[in-house]
Amino acid sequence: MTRSIDLPHPPAGGNCSPPLDERDVDIIARIGKAMYGRWWIGPDAEDLGHDHQVVRRWLKGQGAPSQKDVDWMRLHGRKMAAQISRECER
Repeated sequence: MTRSIDLPHPPAGGNCSPPLDERDVDIIARIGKAMYGRWWIGPDAEDLGHDHQVVRRWLKGQGAPSQKDVDWMRLHGRKMAAQISRECER
């Protein structure tokens, strides 16, 4: 008798990568949630030098982060991940 293993289905797009129509604020939100969890908006906004209301407006589609904001958040996320990795190796 052969057993099958129920694996979760990959998201639409099939390769588990972010959707092609992802907005810049979605990138910032994804990184912020990974770094800070459920209450990510305030710390993310502070990291970017903005008021939390600015990030909330972006999420509503009222304006958008600059490319500088997106690039900075990506770099900050990578730095934090590297720091966590180093701490885990101790």
